[in-house]
Amino acid sequence: MRVLLSLLVFFYVFSAMAEQLVYVSAKGDNTLDVYQFNSSNGKLALKEKVALKGAPGNSVISPDEKFLYVSVQSGSKKSTETGIETLAIQDNGSLKSVGYGKTPQFCGFLAMDSKGQYLFSSHYREGKISSYKVENGIFKGRLLDDLITDKNAHCIRMDRTDSFVYVPHTSPNKIYQFSFKNEKLTKIGQGYVDGPAVDQRYHEPRHMVFHPTKNFVYTSNERGGGLSHWTYDVKGSLTLKQTVCTLPEDNNEKFAASDITISEDGRFVYIANRDNLNRKSPKGKDCLAAYELEPSTGKILKKVGSFAVGRHPRCVRIDETGKFLFGPGVNNSTITVFKRDSKTGSLKALDVYKESTNPMWIVTLEK
Repeated sequence: MRVLLSLLVFFYVFSAMAEQLVYVSAKGDNTLDVYQFNSSNGKLALKEKVALKGAPGNSVISPDEKFLYVSVQSGSKKSTETGIETLAIQDNGSLKSVGYGKTPQFCGFLAMDSKGQYLFSSHYREGKISSYKVENGIFKGRLLDDLITDKNAHCIRMDRTDSFVYVPHTSPNKIYQFSFKNEKLTKIGQGYVDGPAVDQRYHEPRHMVFHPTKNFVYTSNERGGGLSHWTYDVKGSLTLKQTVCTLPEDNNEKFAASDITISEDGRFVYIANRDNLNRKSPKGKDCLAAYELEPSTGKILKKVGSFAVGRHPRCVRIDETGKFLFGPGVNNSTITVFKRDSKTGSLKALDVYKESTNPMWIVTLEK
């Protein structure tokens, strides 16, 4: 009887751990697609497509895992409405729209503080960043700051202490840096640091991630598929340490890096590289590049490999277990699921899914 009870407990725990939710911003469908992911066999299953108020972009899940916030855009080029929609995450992982607030511009990227009280957004075309107050979990459009930075503000991130906010800008080749205190964004130093030297051809910081425990930052650099390692001090000021090119050897020099993610143990980073030689072609050399990091210094040690992915990936995401990775191809509406070797960082493609049209962004949640 005791053995049987132990087996029942084991299978219950295993099955609970094996299921997680994957939320996909399907721009071409104007939906937020909810997938069930089985982390015991790596299979994705579409659960529902939730209609939104407009075409979705970036999204973020609240720290308490009760809400998902997604940037949306509706209307025509002449008359466009932009905002952030709040969706409540139900007990079974499904979504229900519970709020919407307008924003001054389309939010190309969203970030949230660790307490779920504030949202931050970057605005690419306008060259601005904004901060907002979230009210009882619902975004209602309460604007705190709307600051001009420079053109092509691509991403916005907050450090784990909720003290500093960083904004990579591509063509100005800069990362703007701010402190956040008493609901105000304040420039650190002159307000920005320069990106990698232009003559390296691996510059223009686009997206960034923080090391999980140390004051290290890694950026994907759009021009030439660059990867940079940075540190930041107690005042939040960034210092560039290292830059490498992540492109495959047979690249056509028309590649552009997009997103970047880091493993939970801080040992590997993954960068999505887009083949821009002929963006309308159904075939390309788009890939994910994996790099190993030195644990104590954060130094970029060596390239693990390049792995083929769908056309024009704008996101790369490691699942909640760290054993799998998702690579969406925006232009050919695919999501490739990779098996990830946590010891070597290597990837192996398992399956390709085509239920979401133009998958722009992915966030995950274990339920």
